[in-house]
Amino acid sequence: MRELKPKDLKNICDPSDFPFKTTEDYEFDHEPEHQERGVNAIDLGLNLKAEGYNIFVCGAAGTGRNTQINKAVNKIATGQETPDDWIYVYNFIQEDEPIAIRLPPGRGIIYLKDMEELIKELKVEVPKAFESDDYETRKQELLKEYIRKRDIVL
Repeated sequence: MRELKPKDLKNICDPSDFPFKTTEDYEFDHEPEHQERGVNAIDLGLNLKAEGYNIFVCGAAGTGRNTQINKAVNKIATGQETPDDWIYVYNFIQEDEPIAIRLPPGRGIIYLKDMEELIKELKVEVPKAFESDDYETRKQELLKEYIRKRDIVL
């Protein structure tokens, strides 16, 4: 048995030997073999045309699972029509059952931005409404009416 020295454990590569600048620039011609089973499962799951199926992906960080899923989904999505947006809004009648609304593609983000703008405006305008002279006048009228009706009952 031969004893290794620290210098024997180091392998130096000439960067000009590689056809890429960083590993982020490198694209595999095919998937690494250790991921073949996962890649096939993703492909099968994404191509099933039946309802009720889901894909669950797990694995250690850095194994490329997110990259692989995005690649597979984008590959299929490029050949298909853009799906509608779905949003959920609060259900004031049944609080534990949000209402699902289907919108044309791209309208969901517009709805979100519109709602954010509305909330911003309401935070300014609602306090103003309660500080106005009209509000104070109407409040006093209602209070007088309430007192008058109460006194009649008593």
